[in-house]
Amino acid sequence: MAKITLLNINGNSAGEMELNDNFYSMEPNQAVMQEVVIALMANKRQGTACTKRRDEVRGGGKKPWRQKGTGNARSGSTRSPVWVGGGSVFGPKPRSYNQKLTRKKKQLALRSALIERLRDGGIVVVDSFDVQEAKTKPMIELMDKLEITHTALIVMDTANENFIKSARNIPFVKLCVANNINTYDLLRFQKVIFEKSALSKVEESLNE
Repeated sequence: MAKITLLNINGNSAGEMELNDNFYSMEPNQAVMQEVVIALMANKRQGTACTKRRDEVRGGGKKPWRQKGTGNARSGSTRSPVWVGGGSVFGPKPRSYNQKLTRKKKQLALRSALIERLRDGGIVVVDSFDVQEAKTKPMIELMDKLEITHTALIVMDTANENFIKSARNIPFVKLCVANNINTYDLLRFQKVIFEKSALSKVEESLNE
């Protein structure tokens, strides 16, 4: 059975955690991960961009000059798209960019991302995030010991107020609970730091 090193909150070794070989033996599905990430990014778009078409721009009721004899090109309205201040031809209108995903597809993508990050050494497991006082300095020291130089996603089992206050001022760190983890966050951070019980909860939810 595969194992991963378990650390304590100080970054020191606290034993090993056994991993389920059946869960991590699957080959990551790259196509599904890409589809889910694109959908997650699309669902964040507000879709509020709006331009006025020629029938919505104010003015332009009168023909600017007669049809023939002036030497100018024929024109029926100053609100035409070819005029400055005219309406837009194919400009954006408010719309929804939402993409629907099935539960099974989201689970497959999340499981694939978890397996991929484990194989490339991007996952760190800490036995517990239970801290007695809210201080940022110990968290920065922990990041240094884990050799995290860019970004880190910290996944908690449940929200711990002291731990959240300790880590929220670190600019390259994002916090989330196990129930809210998604494929995009799992892939985009340099390291993913799981609380031991949080990793077990994620694995259990993906086995349902």
